[in-house]
Amino acid sequence: MINKNKSTSKIKGKERVVPYVLIFDVDGVLTHPSEKKVTEQGLFSQLINRLEVGEPLILNTGRAVDFIFKRIIDPIEQLAGNKQLLKNLFVVGEKGAVSVQYDNVGKRTECVDRSISIPKALQTEVKQLVENEFSDVVFYDVTKKTMISIEMLDGLSIDEFKQKQGDLNNKLHELLVQHGLSAEYKIDSTRIATDVENRHVGKGLGVQKALKWLAEQKIKSERFITFGDSPSDVAMAEELHQRGLPVEFVFVGEKVLLANKKLDFPVFYTTGQCEIGTMEYLKNLK
Repeated sequence: MINKNKSTSKIKGKERVVPYVLIFDVDGVLTHPSEKKVTEQGLFSQLINRLEVGEPLILNTGRAVDFIFKRIIDPIEQLAGNKQLLKNLFVVGEKGAVSVQYDNVGKRTECVDRSISIPKALQTEVKQLVENEFSDVVFYDVTKKTMISIEMLDGLSIDEFKQKQGDLNNKLHELLVQHGLSAEYKIDSTRIATDVENRHVGKGLGVQKALKWLAEQKIKSERFITFGDSPSDVAMAEELHQRGLPVEFVFVGEKVLLANKKLDFPVFYTTGQCEIGTMEYLKNLK
């Protein structure tokens, strides 16, 4: 565990140099994939202690920021009792389309890129499709501001969801073609959801936003550690590697999911999976 009374950063010129920056996906990394909440309560202590010593933390997810506030940030505020800690936190939601940062007193600013939003007509048709044909396994996430997310019902098993996800994806593709939007928007599937999104968004875009924030805060990192549980999360480490930055990818998903991927940066596979694996890695990180 980190000594919360000792800073891990150092001042070099006008920059603050930190030994590493942690970048987390959320679903299946900090929250349980089926229960959709933090079940490893020790993760809150890990995150709070790191914020207290000035380590920057970045959450990079496809989730709506409302979900992040409710499941992660609000509990951190309540447990820490100090909103000012959040100045070291940067949140990217909707795969780079929405971002949130905090000032020195904990006041937050939210930025939404409306230029890449899904057209309202398509949103309406997809919502009707979900309600009419798939409401027994999924729900339409009305909290998203720029994309469409159709998510597995809470408590449903991932296997039950998978049985209908393929049919759902096919019908979504048909709608994109009918609206003449298949060149501009794409369908992205994860183990708990299917998204319809602009082709420019993704975990790589989220990292770009995070790097801009770090530069604005005059924070320089000696290395980056990214955490994911699905192949799409690899894009975080790839973006950093392509920029010549030292990065390690911590994979807390099933190892077989990356079996066919040739990666040019170090990958650490945790023994435990999902949030248990994240906790395992953080407890041993010095």
